[in-house]
This record gives sequence, structure tokens and C-alpha cells, in this order.
Amino acid sequence: LVNELSNTVVAYAYSSSTGEVSRIQEVPTLPGAFDAESTCAEIQVHPGGRWLYASNRGHESIVVFERDSSSGELSCLGHVNVTGEHPRHFQIDDSGEWCLVANTFSDQVVSMRIDAETGLPAWTGQSFASTGASCCEFVRSL
Repeated sequence: LVNELSNTVVAYAYSSSTGEVSRIQEVPTLPGAFDAESTCAEIQVHPGGRWLYASNRGHESIVVFERDSSSGELSCLGHVNVTGEHPRHFQIDDSGEWCLVANTFSDQVVSMRIDAETGLPAWTGQSFASTGASCCEFVRSL
């Protein structure tokens, strides 16, 4: 769960047999030294389930967490600059290799490649203009 105004992510455990949800932990999405205004927007889990991502509007980043497969606890791996302003939405493709980021205030969508070993996205150098970009999706070819 991403908390937009408090810049935190809350991890929960879910029991499919009972439907019970229990809180595991709450972690900040911003680095400790950052003290300017910022809010969260999007949250996604990598298709492989190992990494969790959340966007920070103001810090202009995507934070990357690694999920412990036993406890479900999250460890922050780092913050990746989105090369634009106000990352409203991002989308990871089904392969887990690519990520598109819609930067609303800089009117662009940027392409990032996710490192298969570290889970960290990196800008490919590719972007395209999109006025007020607020959402992006991958479309499968039929």
C-alpha cells in the first residue's frame, strides 16, 4: 500500500485461506536527508515478485525495495531519478525488463530498462512528448 501524503509504503501479509490481512511494516519512500515537498503516486510489484517500486512526485524518483521472500519485509535498494518532473504513473511490462514513466509536469514519457540482477531501472535515453502525461500502459500485439 502506498500512502500518497505521508510518503510511505506499508507491506501486508495476506492469507488466501482465511482472507486475513496483517501489517508487516511501514517504510519511507524518500531518502532521510530529503526535506522538500513530495508525494507518492504509483506502486507496482515486479512480475517476479522480488522487487517493489513506488514513485515520488517532488523528489522526482522511483524508490526500489527488495522483498524478503520469507518475511515479506522490504529493504530499500535506492532511488532512481525519472529524468523528468512529477512521475504520476509508471508501468512495468510483463517481462519485467522495461518500465515506462509518465512525467506529468515535464510532458513526457520516459523508457527505462530494469536490471535483472539488481531490480534497479535505468533511463534508456529514450523519451517522447506527451502533454500532461498521467498514465501509460504496455499493449500486447495480437
